[in-house]
This record gives sequence, C-alpha cells and structure tokens, in this order.
Amino acid sequence: MAYLQSSPSRQSIAPGVTLICLPDARFKRVVFQVHFDRPMCEQRSARTLLLPVLQQGTEQRPRRMDVARALEENYGSQLGLGATRVGERHRVTFRASWVGDSFLPEGESCLASMVQLGKELLESPLRGENGEAFRADLVERERAQLIRQIESLPDDRPSWAEERFLALMCKDEAYGRSPWGTKETVAALTVDDLERARQDILGHSEVTIVAVGPIEPSAIEQEMSRWFAEGGSAYSTEREICAPASTPHAHALREFREELPADQARFLFGFRYQPSENALSREAMALAASILGGGSQGRLFRIIREELSLAYGIYSGLRTLKGMLVVEAGIDAKAAPRVKEEVLTQVRDLSENGPKQGELDLAIAGLMNNLQAVGDSASSLAAYWEREHDLDLMRTPSARAETAKQVTLQQISEAAQLWQADTVYLLAGPEQEA
Repeated sequence: MAYLQSSPSRQSIAPGVTLICLPDARFKRVVFQVHFDRPMCEQRSARTLLLPVLQQGTEQRPRRMDVARALEENYGSQLGLGATRVGERHRVTFRASWVGDSFLPEGESCLASMVQLGKELLESPLRGENGEAFRADLVERERAQLIRQIESLPDDRPSWAEERFLALMCKDEAYGRSPWGTKETVAALTVDDLERARQDILGHSEVTIVAVGPIEPSAIEQEMSRWFAEGGSAYSTEREICAPASTPHAHALREFREELPADQARFLFGFRYQPSENALSREAMALAASILGGGSQGRLFRIIREELSLAYGIYSGLRTLKGMLVVEAGIDAKAAPRVKEEVLTQVRDLSENGPKQGELDLAIAGLMNNLQAVGDSASSLAAYWEREHDLDLMRTPSARAETAKQVTLQQISEAAQLWQADTVYLLAGPEQEA
C-alpha cells in the first residue's frame, strides 16, 4: 500500500495564530478553514447563536442573496460558519472552498475575494437600523430556531444519550458542557451579548488556519498575514492559548439511568486513561480500542451482539484529547446488567491476556485502509492535519503506518490495562426493565 509521506508546512504568522498549508495539485478545489478556539465557557451559547446571525448578511452585502451572488461570481465557491466541541475547546470555524487558480481563466483567482468575504461576515456584520449591534428581527428569528433545535434534541435518542452521558461522566469538567448551552441561556441573550462574543472570537481566540489543495502557500500566507499579523484587521496581542483538556483519573464506577419513551435503549460505558506521549504507545492504544470494539471484527460486536445476542449494535472509540474510551450500544434495557458485565469481561481479558495475533492483524489492516484513504480528498486531508495539529504530533500517514506495524501483542495488553471503568449510562423507556 502507498501512504502519503508529504507533510504540510506549519508556521506561526502572529501571536496565537498558526498557518498549516499542504499544496496538492491532484484536487480541483481548495479547502480552506480558519478555526477560532475558545474555552467551553459561559459565552458558548452566545457564540452558537451568533454564527447563523452573521450569515444573514454583511454591511457590504445586506441580504443572503447578495452573499450567494458573490459566491456564484467566484466560480461557485462555498463558505459557512459553524461551531463544535473539540476536547474542552469551543471551536468556531469559517470554512470555504473554491476552484484553484490553475483551473480558472488566466489571471483569475478566488483567494483574495473569498478571504475578503469571510472577513466581512466576521468583522462587518449587518447592524440594526438605529445602530444596534445586530438587527433585532434576525436575532429573534435565529434564537427561536436554536431554541427549537435544543428542544428537539431528545428526539434524536442516540445523540441525546451521548450528551447526557457526557454531562454526567464529566459533570465538573468543561467536556461535559454542551456547545449550545440551554434554551434558558439562549433565551436570555441580548444583541450586546452577541457582539461581545463576536469581538471575543476575533480578539482572544487561538487561531489555526488550514489550507489544502491547489494552493500557493506564499499567497495564502500573504492573505492571512494581512488579516491576522501586525497591521491586519484581526491582529491581537491578547490571544489566549487554550489549555490542554483535563484527563482526570476514574471515579469509583457510577451508574445512571434516565427515561424517555424509546423502542431501543441506549447504553454507554465510559473508561478513562492517561494518554501517553510515546508514539508507539499511542498507536497501541488506538489498536486496542479497535480490537475491543472497532466495527464488526471487534470483540464487543462478535461476542455481545453475534454470540450472546445482547445488543442490536455495539462499538467502542477513543476520545483521545480527553483520555476516554467510550462503549456505545443499542440494547433492550433488561440486557443492560449483562452487557455491562460482558464489556468488563472483555476489557479484563484484553488487559490480562492480550489479543490473538489475528485480532491484531485485522486491527492493523483496518488502520492501514483508513490511512490510505486520507489522501482521497482535500477535505479528508484537512481533517487529518487538523487533528494532528490538535494533538501536536504532525505524523504523516506513512509514519503512522510504520509505527503501527511495530505494535506487539504485549503492548496491546499494556494499553488495555490503562482503561479504568468510570461511568455506565442507560437511556430507556419508562416501561422497560433494567
């Protein structure tokens, strides 16, 4: 198999601002992302509401139709604003995509105009008629929409179960806070709260810029320096570097049950571990999680679902930045005690006896397939290098593949020994037995 060996350039262009560029002429479109990281603090509700308001128009383009027309004039370019939880950070992202210069008529380029459009969205919002920070009707419309989304969250049982599980397992940690807050906090927001959040994003965020595809890194650097470096509109000496996510040790095992009408109960089991700085140990941890519950070849699926018929589906995955292993399953509520015990049995067996060679071979093969697929699109490359930057590892897919091949059965056992059971959560219907 051939794995990508090329690394992106990574440089600081201003205090708290990192630029990552990976030119790749195989792709027609540029993937461009500007990530603004802030703590998962009280302003997260304001940031979440702010983003759809900003996308309604700008001072220069007061209607969404005007923004859409600008994108069409840039050869069908795309952009958007969004926010998500990354470790214990609240990450606000400006995303854009446009056709590379080599595919445009001679002398044409979308880079400067697309960066300008992003700056307008973030720096020149549509103000109220009487000088208010934002138009009240737009804020009220988007507030109502966000509240409806929050109220409907329990309707998506798997997603709701995960949020409740995180809130309980990480009760006193930033990771347990939802990115959007509550409908009460959203309802209480004022236009001035949104403006303070906007200024905070631009002036205090740790910023990471990722550009992948048919790009000229020097041109990207020039545009980003005009935006974020000294003299730029978003230059700041007050950027705050986000602290690493906390990785506390496990509590004594806790169990929670909550009730909502459901045909199928949701079961989550969280374990904690202390992430290693060693590259080989990191790969061993990832492979151990795959052997335990990484798809249909994992032990949890083969034993709990196929052999014992205790689950409709079950898998496990790592939350690497938080030092967490999470097992998720759809089950009948009455099977929850047996599922919990069988998960503990499989974790214990993997830690004490290690995997079979065939299990390790399958896990490595799965990882190799994933690493080989990283280079299939500019978006997957951008996601890969964003994650590597978050982990501060910057390993090429080729380097990861070589490291994974060195992992031994004993190292898998040692990785599994680090998992400490912390929290069991069950979301089930009130009529279902547990």
